[in-house]
Amino acid sequence: MSLVLTEEFKEKTFEEILSSLRIIDTIKSSLSSLTISLLAAGFASVEGQDCRVSDILLNGQMYDYLKVLCKDYIDLEYDTEVIKKGQTAYMWGATILVSKIMPDNTALLLSEPRYKIAAILKTNGIENEEHTQTNK
Repeated sequence: MSLVLTEEFKEKTFEEILSSLRIIDTIKSSLSSLTISLLAAGFASVEGQDCRVSDILLNGQMYDYLKVLCKDYIDLEYDTEVIKKGQTAYMWGATILVSKIMPDNTALLLSEPRYKIAAILKTNGIENEEHTQTNK
């Protein structure tokens, strides 16, 4: 089961979620939205820890960008019962979940629940693209 779909997880704030995970990477981009290369860098960070990305957690705004800019890479979910739980699509084997607890311009790539590893992607208008490794 996905870590994000548990009731305990749904009741947490973004900061509480971060404190329960080992953040291995924060990737910042000067671009205004998610790109394939930004997502690929996040996947590589998590997968470099010998685990796979299970979930991509983002807010509605970021999901809208993702649907437009990465449409060739995602498979949309059409079952309304599944969508009501926040599962909106799938990308490279990971479930894309939309949640209002996520800050603007931020995506969280989560490993399988047993590892509790994550990478943060930020697209908040930083002047120069940078890649910062943490806790490796």
